[in-house]
Amino acid sequence: VFAVSLRDTGEIVGVSVTRAFAYNRTFDVPDAHKLLHRKLQRVLSSTESCMGDVTWDRQVLFIWVQLAREAHLLRAVYNELGDALRANTMVIVAICPEPRIFKEASSNPSQAQQGMSPLRVLRG
Repeated sequence: VFAVSLRDTGEIVGVSVTRAFAYNRTFDVPDAHKLLHRKLQRVLSSTESCMGDVTWDRQVLFIWVQLAREAHLLRAVYNELGDALRANTMVIVAICPEPRIFKEASSNPSQAQQGMSPLRVLRG
């Protein structure tokens, strides 16, 4: 989890990013339930354990998926979760068909030097 300060309001929002996929098989409802339950529980725990000047009242859970079907599964499972677990966390699901973000980072430095990072920081 990392904190983001919103420019217009100065509000600090906790942000957690994850990927939804199943290794060598199809991502299914139990996978979606396990991922959302685990991640939302950790989001709640991180909110409770904030100390000092960096505290937040809300969080964003950003989830990368490869297929629209996976996004629909996550939405269906999210809608079944209890209010206490969903609390005040906004869940954003983004579809990205690029397979490289769904593989573990390589420890091979030559791959890192070949521009294997699929994400870029965009500056406004």
